[in-house]
Amino acid sequence: MYSVDIYNRVRRACLKDGMSARETARYFNKDRKTIAKMLLGRLHQLRLFF
Repeated sequence: MYSVDIYNRVRRACLKDGMSARETARYFNKDRKTIAKMLLGRLHQLRLFF
């Protein structure tokens, strides 16, 4: 389980700073699939809300 801070930093790196998922995975030393789950998790939450 990762902290909320890590999730926010990963999302910011990909969505606002323009880093690719692969670059983000390398930067944070996480697996690409983990980064993808972090990014898709937020989208899933937004879909459930609306």
